[in-house]
Amino acid sequence: MKIIIAEAGKVGASLTKQLSSEGYDITLIDFNSSVLEKLEESFDVMTVQGNCATMDTLQQAGVKDAKLLIATADADELNLLCCMTAHGMNPKLHTIARIRNPEYTNQSKIKIL
Repeated sequence: MKIIIAEAGKVGASLTKQLSSEGYDITLIDFNSSVLEKLEESFDVMTVQGNCATMDTLQQAGVKDAKLLIATADADELNLLCCMTAHGMNPKLHTIARIRNPEYTNQSKIKIL
């Protein structure tokens, strides 16, 4: 199964490690090229440098062929926008957004992590 992980902070890196060890096809998106290089060398993953909420970056990551996208950035709004944009590009895509602010709990059809 193809999974996109948006942002490679502590949560994103941990998910990358766990899911890649389980044999999933992982594509990791992040702004920081050095973080991506380190994770690409450590795990069997593809990487895309860029803004995870833009259509261009999501297209480069293969969102149209993905089954799941997990947005793990520190900013709730970035995670929500990433998931909504990705779902707009691939309506069959399952999305999970990391949300910390309880004000967003009832937003859209996005699963709260």
